[in-house]
Amino acid sequence: MFIFRSGLLLVTLFLSACSMPILSPQQNTTDQQVEETADELLTPNMQGVIEEEPPKSPDFAEDLAELSQYQENAEKYYQRLNARLGSATKPPRIIEANLLSREALQASIQELRTYISQTNTNLAALDARVRERQQQPSKGDLVRFFLSDIIVTDPKGNFKAQPLIGQWIRGESRIIRLKDNFLFDSSHSEDVTITFSERYQILINGEPVMTVSPQREKNTAQFQVPTQALDGSLMGKLDYRLVNN
Repeated sequence: MFIFRSGLLLVTLFLSACSMPILSPQQNTTDQQVEETADELLTPNMQGVIEEEPPKSPDFAEDLAELSQYQENAEKYYQRLNARLGSATKPPRIIEANLLSREALQASIQELRTYISQTNTNLAALDARVRERQQQPSKGDLVRFFLSDIIVTDPKGNFKAQPLIGQWIRGESRIIRLKDNFLFDSSHSEDVTITFSERYQILINGEPVMTVSPQREKNTAQFQVPTQALDGSLMGKLDYRLVNN
C-alpha cells in the first residue's frame, strides 16, 4: 500500500513538471526603446556617415560673380600696363574661389580693387610722362612707324591692308584700323594695337616684334602676330625711323 502511494506521488510530480512553461531570454524593453529613439534622431546622412556641403547663400553667389568681374578687369589693366611698361606686377592670384568662405571671398574682392586702383595710378603716371616727352622728347623717345605688305587672315576672310604710317611716343599705345587695300568701302578691316614701350620695344597686338635703339636711326623687321581676337594672324613688314626735333 505504501509503494502504491509513493508511485502515485511520483507520477503526479512528473506530470506537473512537464506542464510548466519554458521561458526564453528576451531583450530588455527599456534598452529596445532607447535604440529606437536613437535611430529616429539620426538623419539619413548621419546614418550613412555621409556629410554634404551646406548650401551657399544668394549673397555668396553675388560675391562670386563680382569676384569674377574684378578678376577680368584686373587682367585687362595688367595687360595694358605690362605692354606699355615692358613689365608689371601681375594681379593677385585667387585659387578655387568657390571654396572660399564668404569672408575670404570679400577679402579677395578688396584685394583686386586695390590692385586695379594701383594699376590705374601707374597708368596715369605713365600718361603724364608721355605728355612730357611729346613736348621735349629725348633721342629715341619719338619714332615714326611704317607698316607695309600687311596680310590679314581671319575667319571673316583674308585681305591685304593699306600701308600705315604714324608717330609714337615712348610709353604710348594706340589702336589703329587696317582697311582693305583695294576696295575703298570694303567691309574688310581689322583693329590692331601698336605699342612703343618704356623699354624701347615695339609691340603689335601685345607681341614684341622689334627693339628701338636710340643709337640706330632706322631699322626693318618682318612680323607675324595673332589678331586681337586670337582667331587669325597678321603679318607684314615694319620700318621705324627716329624723329629728332
